[in-house]
Amino acid sequence: MRRALAIATGLLLCAAASASAQTPVVVWSTDSLVYAAWSEAEGARPGGRATAAGDTFEIAWSRDAIAALRPLRSGAKLPTRGAMLVALDVVPAPAVLPKGVLRVPIGSRPDALDPLYVATLGETQVAAQLFDGLVRPGPKLDVRPALAARWTVDGRRHRFTLREGAIFRSGRAIEARDVKASLERALRPSGTAGRVEALAAAIEGGRARLAGSADTISGVRVIDARTIEITASGPRADLLGALAMPAAFVVPAGTGPGPMDERALLAAQSGGFYVTGATERALHLAAAPGRSGGPAALDFVRLEDPAAAATAFELGRLDLVSAAQADETRLRAAAGENATVLTVDELATYYLGFGARRPFLAARDTRRALAGLVDRKLAVQVLVPGRGKLARSLLPPAFDASFSPPDTAWTMPRAEAERRVRGLVAAGAPRLEFWVPEGSAVGTRFAEFVAAGWRRAGLDVAIVVHPWNEFRRGVSEGRADAFYWSWYADGRDPVDFVTAMVGSLRTDGGGNRTGYASADVDKALAEARAATTEAAERAALRRAQLRALADAPLVPLFHPVNVTVVRTGVRGVPADPFGVPRYDAVEVP
Repeated sequence: MRRALAIATGLLLCAAASASAQTPVVVWSTDSLVYAAWSEAEGARPGGRATAAGDTFEIAWSRDAIAALRPLRSGAKLPTRGAMLVALDVVPAPAVLPKGVLRVPIGSRPDALDPLYVATLGETQVAAQLFDGLVRPGPKLDVRPALAARWTVDGRRHRFTLREGAIFRSGRAIEARDVKASLERALRPSGTAGRVEALAAAIEGGRARLAGSADTISGVRVIDARTIEITASGPRADLLGALAMPAAFVVPAGTGPGPMDERALLAAQSGGFYVTGATERALHLAAAPGRSGGPAALDFVRLEDPAAAATAFELGRLDLVSAAQADETRLRAAAGENATVLTVDELATYYLGFGARRPFLAARDTRRALAGLVDRKLAVQVLVPGRGKLARSLLPPAFDASFSPPDTAWTMPRAEAERRVRGLVAAGAPRLEFWVPEGSAVGTRFAEFVAAGWRRAGLDVAIVVHPWNEFRRGVSEGRADAFYWSWYADGRDPVDFVTAMVGSLRTDGGGNRTGYASADVDKALAEARAATTEAAERAALRRAQLRALADAPLVPLFHPVNVTVVRTGVRGVPADPFGVPRYDAVEVP
C-alpha cells in the first residue's frame, strides 16, 4: 500500500510539472477526490471552488503543485484525466505567506503523535504543532482561541463557536460533532491513555464516562455544526485549562479508541503544521494550507544531549537552543549580534523516584533513610547552576510559592539515616540499580551524586543507563530501584499536577511512576478537587503533599529554568512555561 501511494504521488508531481500554470488540469480522480495540477500560489487554497463537467468542487487541500478537490453533491460526475477546471471563488492569499525553515532540537524520536497517547515532553512538543483543541495555553497561564473563534460563559456553561475554515488535513471541515467525539474518545472507560484525569474532572459527567457508568458525557452538547456547549463540573473546575491539554485536542469523529495509525494521523491533523517526512535524525513538518505567516517548514532535529545541541547551534544547524549556564556566553556569540535570549520558569518538577513496589524499598523508613542521605541543596547548586530552583514541595512555585515544608517532612535526619542504612547493609541489603534515560547528562550527574552518598553508607549501587523506551517501560513495570525523571504540567491545574505525581489512579502513563499508593493522599486530593473555594483547595492540596512527602516515594529535586538562545533574525519564539511552545507564528528570514 505504501509503495502504491508513493508511485501515485510521483505520477501526480510529474503531471503537475508538465501542466499549464494558468489552467487547472485534472491529473487523477479517485472515488471521492479529484487531483489537479494547481498550486496554492496559483489560487488553489482550501475553501476555494471550481467547476468541471457541470459539477462544483471545493478545494480540500493543496500541496506543492497539486490540489485535491471534493464534489459538493453526492453522485457528482468526476472529471477524467486531462479535463480542465474552471475556477470560481478563490480564497484570497494570506496577507503574509509563510517563509523559511525553522530548525529546533528534540531529545528523542517521538514514538507517539496521537495527542491522546503522547507521554514524553518531546512527543507533546511535536503533537502540539500538528493538532489543536478548542483553545490553546498562553504564556502567562491564560488560554487563547484555537479551533474556537470565540466562546461565552454563563455560569458553568461554556458555549464555543468554531472558527470558519477550520479543517482536518483530509480537507473535511471540523465540526462540533468532532469535538464531542474527541472528548468521549479521551474519556473512554478502560482506556490506556494516562493523562485524562484532569479533563474528566473538569467536565460535568466526565468522571462518569471515564468510570464506565455513562455512555456519553452529560456536560457536552452539540448545538449545531459550528457550536458546542460544554458544562464545567463545578464552580472551581478549570474547564478552559483542561480543554487546552493534549487529551482534548480534536480529531475526526469515528476515530478508533486506540492510537491512530500513520494514515489516520495524517488525515486528522488540524494544527499549524503537518508531517511531510521523517528520518533517523529529523522529523520534517510543513505549514498547513492557508496559514498566514510563520515558517514554511519546521524541522525537529534529534540530538542526544544538550552538548550535541549546543554544537549543532554553533555550526548553524539549529535556530534556537536551550543553553546551560556554562555555554550561554558562547552560544550568544554564535547566535549573532541581535540574538534573543528567553528565560522562563517551567511548570515542572525533576525528582529522584523510588520503586515502591521493590521488596527492599517497600518500607517507608527505608525510603526516608535513603532520602536523608541526599543533599538536595548542594546537588542543585552544583549540578544545575542557574538552570534549576531547589524544589520546596511537589508543586512548582507558580502554583503555590508560599508552601515550603522543611526537608524533614520527607527525610530522616542525616545521622539517623546513616545509622539505619548501615544497619540495612549489615542485614544484607541488596544491590540497588539507579536508572537513567539515555542522553540525559544531567540525570547521569544526579545519579552519580546520589549514588556516591549511598555508597559512603555502605550500599552497593549501580548506575544503569537505558534507551528511552526501555527506561520508560522498565520504570513503569517497577523494575527500577531508583530513577531520575520529571513531570511537566499538562495544564494550569495544581490538583492535577500533584495527583499525577502521587495519586494512586495515575500510575504508569498517568505520571505516578513509583507505584506508590496512599488512601490518605487520595482522600486529600479528592477533597481538593471538590473544594468550592481556593483556600479549601489549597489546604487539602497541602495535606496531600505533606502525607506523600512523609512516605517518601520520591525526592523532589528542582524546578527547571529554561534559557533559550534564538538566532539573529528569528523573531516571535514564545517563552512557554509548559515547555511546549507553538512555532506557527515565528518569523524566519
